[in-house]
Amino acid sequence: MNKSYRKGYNFQRRVKKYLEEKGFEVIVRPRSQFPDITAYKPTGVILEFHFNDKEEEIVLNSEAYVVIDVECKVNKYLTKKELAKAKERLNNHKCNVFFVAFRKNRQINFQLIGMYSVKNENTPEYIR
Repeated sequence: MNKSYRKGYNFQRRVKKYLEEKGFEVIVRPRSQFPDITAYKPTGVILEFHFNDKEEEIVLNSEAYVVIDVECKVNKYLTKKELAKAKERLNNHKCNVFFVAFRKNRQINFQLIGMYSVKNENTPEYIR
């Protein structure tokens, strides 16, 4: 493994560990797929869904999750193509929040790329 790849790999492992310490379940994508990390965590909110099936009402309870995508970068900047992919993931509801993780003074920092805020009647509004 070359030196720059090893640095990126080690940084990605540090971000994964950090998110796990914050209570997230973390999925690391193989072979540099975009985004590097998807993490999710239950919100504690129970959603109730009602369905009518042949005159019988079915009620399903499901816990809501927050889903964040993280792209790990040494310099904190996404390319135009990566930025478009990030916004596409947000617009297609594949994640609630998208961050770039980067190093500054040997610390993990996060830059917000975008997020969804739920407004009236579950209508998502893209922020930023």
